[in-house]
Amino acid sequence: AVKQSAPIADKAPEAPATTVVKPSGIYVQHGAFTQLQGALIWQSTHNNERETKIFTKGTKPKRFVVVSGPFADRQRAENTLGTSSDAFLVPAHFIGEEVLSVGGL
Repeated sequence: AVKQSAPIADKAPEAPATTVVKPSGIYVQHGAFTQLQGALIWQSTHNNERETKIFTKGTKPKRFVVVSGPFADRQRAENTLGTSSDAFLVPAHFIGEEVLSVGGL
């Protein structure tokens, strides 16, 4: 007699849970651009002045913003503003995702 066993279901391995870490704190926004290229050019032109990152901001229209920070509080962020700067403070919850790669944009 041949004993039949229950079919083994093909179960796909579960994907590891990924969590998007939202930025926190206060950022100084130095510029906003409709094209990523504009943000990259600004960043490369001013890279010796401060360390900056590029984030997305908004959806309609989406902007690419150049920011420094995060700073733990508003006073520390304000201390980095130059007197002739057009930069301003932005709470982290207004900033989207950090642009880590130019591929796929």
